[in-house]
Amino acid sequence: GDYYPSIPFGEYIYSMELPAGENVFDVRDYGAVPDGETLSTEAVQAAVDAAAACGGTVLVAGGYYCVGTVYVASGVTLWIQKDSALCASRDLKQYKDALIACVNAENVKITGGGKIIFCLSVKESAFDGSYGDN
Repeated sequence: GDYYPSIPFGEYIYSMELPAGENVFDVRDYGAVPDGETLSTEAVQAAVDAAAACGGTVLVAGGYYCVGTVYVASGVTLWIQKDSALCASRDLKQYKDALIACVNAENVKITGGGKIIFCLSVKESAFDGSYGDN
């Protein structure tokens, strides 16, 4: 919706209910700050790691969370509520991989009706045009 305001995305994205009986790990309980500015990668990753131990659900609710690379493990559901988002940090040093990385992972779900926002302008970043030694 950010780039195409005339497309009624709200009609297609709907509020979903978190399934009952799930092992739920709320990122806020691990210290994530829903202001869209405070880097919350470590807190989100801690919730993912806790969920990975039992095949649980990571709840992203109550706002916008700024993150770098988050590694999602097998059996984890990343539940982003409609009113919430994981937002890419503008600091390129926060990335070791993709924004959401599922390396050698199986049975991963990303659901809930929320957003993953990656809106990095190369002009605004410290990107110098190189991709390392390779």
